Amino acid sequence: MKSLSLFLGGFALLVTGSAFAAAVEFTGTPADYQGVQLYPEMKVATDNGPVTLKLNGKGVRRKFGVISVYVAASYFADPAQFCTQSKSGLLPAVGAEKVKVLQLTMLRSMDAKTLRSSFESALADYNGVDVKSPKVAAILDGFAMDLPKGASALIVGTPGKNGDEKLVIEALGKHVEQEGPGLALDLFKIWFGKGESAVLTLQKALVGC
Repeated sequence: MKSLSLFLGGFALLVTGSAFAAAVEFTGTPADYQGVQLYPEMKVATDNGPVTLKLNGKGVRRKFGVISVYVAASYFADPAQFCTQSKSGLLPAVGAEKVKVLQLTMLRSMDAKTLRSSFESALADYNGVDVKSPKVAAILDGFAMDLPKGASALIVGTPGKNGDEKLVIEALGKHVEQEGPGLALDLFKIWFGKGESAVLTLQKALVGC
């Protein structure tokens, strides 16, 4: 069991309740994937009680088909449902998952400018998300950091207040949190929405079917 202080790729990733809106506890025996240890399950503490998520899928984000950028792993409560979804039904299925987690572990270093540009392009150019809206911009501002090889990040979406979604990102001890309508789903569109061919290839791996 790996609990509230998590070490991934040699970097401390703090997921304590005081620093992380949804405390995470990894459970089970991890397995190696591309040099990254991935756990089969996790428990996420929410305002409505703990929720158990299972490893849904995993894959490598590649650039130009050959450059490995990071390992992505998705965690959902009901992985089996994704195997029955059509391509058009995938994003609604992700949205229906009240608690959702994506773990990213870098296979090469990426500077803050490149990271933000990549995310903004995926959101704005492919999925019509307004990256200048205050809450989305705040998330991108907070997540704009240099990520060295081996660094990991957790992106966690949980129910917020009054039907909103709470989005929390932890990376290299830095904490970013915002709450708003459909906010977590908007960010998850980077991996589960529309995108270039490399993203769609990763998307199939994250669906896990």
